[in-house]
Amino acid sequence: MSNKEILPRPKKSLNSHLTYCFTSGTTGMPKGVINTHENVITQVMSMKEHYEYQPTDVHMSYLPIAHTFERFVIWCCIHFGTNIRYSKHPPTEILKDLGAIKPTTIPIVPRLLNKLYPVMKQIYDKEKSNVKIKGMFGGRLKRMVTGSAPVAPTILSFFKEVLDCDVR
Repeated sequence: MSNKEILPRPKKSLNSHLTYCFTSGTTGMPKGVINTHENVITQVMSMKEHYEYQPTDVHMSYLPIAHTFERFVIWCCIHFGTNIRYSKHPPTEILKDLGAIKPTTIPIVPRLLNKLYPVMKQIYDKEKSNVKIKGMFGGRLKRMVTGSAPVAPTILSFFKEVLDCDVR
């Protein structure tokens, strides 16, 4: 390859577009969202104020990478040097991978928490112990980060108590 074939590096600024994310349209018409370099840096730095990701942490990625929330968490993992492991199954079958991957951190969307809650509550009420449920989630979970929609406080409290981890 000659020097004539190498293009100059593009000039970037904090306001330059980094990526585009497309919403599903759950609150209206689907739309494209522009993330600039500054948006991403600000998101990662704000996460740093609230959570201490470590290189020994294991993040389980199960949401589509096109999902804005998943991208945000992946950027945080890359910044902090956190391990990322990808689920083989769709989000509706998350329990199949949680036990195998044994994550220390997962992002979880409210819709999934709401679907898991009655099942986990039934197990907890029957077993009178959280051991089985902790095992189903891999047994090492330190944090579940939720976003994109509100979650009932009773559901958040249940998972925080049963999984003995930070749930926000």
